[in-house]
Amino acid sequence: MTVETLSGYGKAKDWALDLKVDLDDYRASIVAWSEMSTRLLLCGPPGTGKTTFARALCNSLQIPLVVSSVSTWLQGGHLNDVIDRMAKTFVEARAMAPAILFIDEIDGIGKRQPAEREYSDYWNAVVNKARELLDGAVRNEGLIVIGATNRPDHIDEAIKRSGRLETHVEIQRPDVPTLAEILAHHLGDDAMALVSEPVEDVRAETEDGFSLRRMVADYLEEDAEGQRKGASR
Repeated sequence: MTVETLSGYGKAKDWALDLKVDLDDYRASIVAWSEMSTRLLLCGPPGTGKTTFARALCNSLQIPLVVSSVSTWLQGGHLNDVIDRMAKTFVEARAMAPAILFIDEIDGIGKRQPAEREYSDYWNAVVNKARELLDGAVRNEGLIVIGATNRPDHIDEAIKRSGRLETHVEIQRPDVPTLAEILAHHLGDDAMALVSEPVEDVRAETEDGFSLRRMVADYLEEDAEGQRKGASR
């Protein structure tokens, strides 16, 4: 799977395709790394394909992908261990540059806390380290950083500001045409089996009459009919 074959990613796909062009220009010494948009914050409900996007981008750009998550960084709990795991992740990704570093559940870093709050020193140190590492990613060429979250409001504003994860894109749940495109991509000719499914049988799938299969089948049938009419003109 590549970015070019993805459906339903909207502005995230546009960003990725622009990045592909910029990366080619960078390799040809036409643009500087500092002129490129290489830091992205993806947000959206679980299951909308944030990790899939990163893997597709890796394939499109033909560069390595390093996948990590804040929950992995926080395992064990001791601050020094957490800071060490965060730093090692960035070192590993930089060693492969040009490369993509995908950080899942980035909201787990949290926000800086007032000094009087319990454990404020711990969380403030984690946030500050994340800021330091992201700043380093900006200064070091070749590292594309993508953060993913279901809760963008839980991320410290300093991490989302210009120069860090400055490009923010929300991935919406797919609508029916997008679902049809996704199924057509994965199933190929088998997707047309949905069209031949008897509608009466499909309607019985749910008590309220909602059927994803029926909705997609209806869309595919209408699309095929439109293509037949266009070809006959």
